[in-house]
Amino acid sequence: MIAFVLYFLTFSFTLFFRRWVNDQQLLNKLENDNLQTELTRLKEQIQPDFLSKMLNEAQLLAKKDADKASALIFKLGSLLRYQLYESVHEKVFLSDEIHFVTDYLELEKMYNERLEYKIQVENEVRYIQIPPLLFMPLIEYAVRESADNEDGAENQIAIGFQAKEEGLLFTCTYHCSDMNTLQHMPQASLPAFGQLQKRLDLLYPGHYLLENKYDHQSSCTTSLKLM
Repeated sequence: MIAFVLYFLTFSFTLFFRRWVNDQQLLNKLENDNLQTELTRLKEQIQPDFLSKMLNEAQLLAKKDADKASALIFKLGSLLRYQLYESVHEKVFLSDEIHFVTDYLELEKMYNERLEYKIQVENEVRYIQIPPLLFMPLIEYAVRESADNEDGAENQIAIGFQAKEEGLLFTCTYHCSDMNTLQHMPQASLPAFGQLQKRLDLLYPGHYLLENKYDHQSSCTTSLKLM
């Protein structure tokens, strides 16, 4: 059964990869056009190397831990469905996006057991609508930074979603591997920020606030407020 599901996921991944290649070809065309919203949305999609990494992990687990392999396959299938069908919409419900983020972090934790995370949701956010995969560049960057951290006690990512009268507040706190360097870099040149800021300028011109805050414990908190 696991082998059959792995075959199905591999087939789905092949379809996804072909679509990703087509998207990259479309990007080259759009770079000479004025369709910047579409251009930036395509650039923010989850990259195939993550899905490929998880497929390889599922194949390894299938030989030694069938239950864990099944859980990984289920979550990976959920991510693929969201990536292929839901994320093409102009906007999605925040509750669906949070579910996607949770599955993504669970998969990363299966790959790296040292990774810890928590997601906190405050107030009613289920029916808020946002552009798909809006927060993923920041979350992916936080995961990479955590993976580079050798101190397991600090290897944790804290994500928050808070609905306020003036809008939505997203926060992501994580370990910074090179905080001194990051503090002195222009925000737009920080990893994961350049393309995201361009996307936000197009989708929320003058109605967002994106910033980083650092503390003495090599911790960084990225906050994004949508108004």
